[in-house]
Amino acid sequence: TFEVLYQRIRLGGDDDLTIRCFIIIVFNRLLFPTTAKYITGRDAAWTSDLHNLPNIDWCKVLVHDISQAVISWKSKRLAYPKRLANYKKLSEPTLSLTSCTLFCIVSHSLFGYFVLVLLFS
Repeated sequence: TFEVLYQRIRLGGDDDLTIRCFIIIVFNRLLFPTTAKYITGRDAAWTSDLHNLPNIDWCKVLVHDISQAVISWKSKRLAYPKRLANYKKLSEPTLSLTSCTLFCIVSHSLFGYFVLVLLFS
């Protein structure tokens, strides 16, 4: 669980297990977040070979993850009819778009920056 990994990091050290715990938490909370409250096997799988992490094309991985999240969100949205205002069936799941938090923050910030530049130029 997240708490176990966090406790391992708090102990300190620069051994492979502590580094793996840190990377797993970063992946789970920042790069590849989900609506689940636990660490997924996918997060752990990324750290199976720490020496290979620098060789991964992270831009491609993140764009692929974002595109898969959008596809999943759209298919779930189409599977359930539009809800009436202030009415929610208990059987319908909450539709969440999960993806790279950092990407969303940076994109939103850059968009805001460019809007301000255009307005005040």
